[in-house]
Amino acid sequence: MTVQTTEEPLHLGRYSDIEKLFRISAYCRRFAKNCRSSVSERHGGNLTAWELHEAEEMWVRRTQEEEFQAEIQALVRHGRVAEHSRISQLDPYLDERGVLRAGGRLVNSDLPASMQHPAVLPGNHELTRGLIRRCHQRQLHAGVEQTLASLRQH
Repeated sequence: MTVQTTEEPLHLGRYSDIEKLFRISAYCRRFAKNCRSSVSERHGGNLTAWELHEAEEMWVRRTQEEEFQAEIQALVRHGRVAEHSRISQLDPYLDERGVLRAGGRLVNSDLPASMQHPAVLPGNHELTRGLIRRCHQRQLHAGVEQTLASLRQH
C-alpha cells in the first residue's frame, strides 16, 4: 500500500523563523547532493555560507515562480514583461541563476550587483515578511527606516 501526501514538508507557513527554514532547506539540499555523490565527495559538518545563500535563493526563486509566473514566462519568451504587468515599472530581468531582478540605471553606480539589481519579491508574502522580520531582529529591533536601509543593502 502506498500513501501519498499533498502537503510539502518544507512550507513557509510552518516556520516562524526564516533562518531555520533556510538551514533545514540547506541540509536537505546537501543530503540530496550527498546521495548523488561518491563517498569521497560527500560533505558533512556545519553548513557553509554558500549553502545557506543557495537555500535562500531557492526560496526566492520559488516565491517568484508562484507570484510572477506570467512575468517570468514573458521574459523567457520575449525578453520583456507586458506593459500592464504590476512589475513592468521595475524593468525586470532574469539573472544568470534564474532570479527575477529589478533593472534600472543603478548599473552605472559603484554599488554591489545585489544592490544595483535587487530581487523582486511580492509585498504581501510569507517569505517577504520573514526576510523583513529577520532584518528587523538583526538590527536589534531598530525602527522602520533603519530596517529598510538594511534591507536595501542585502
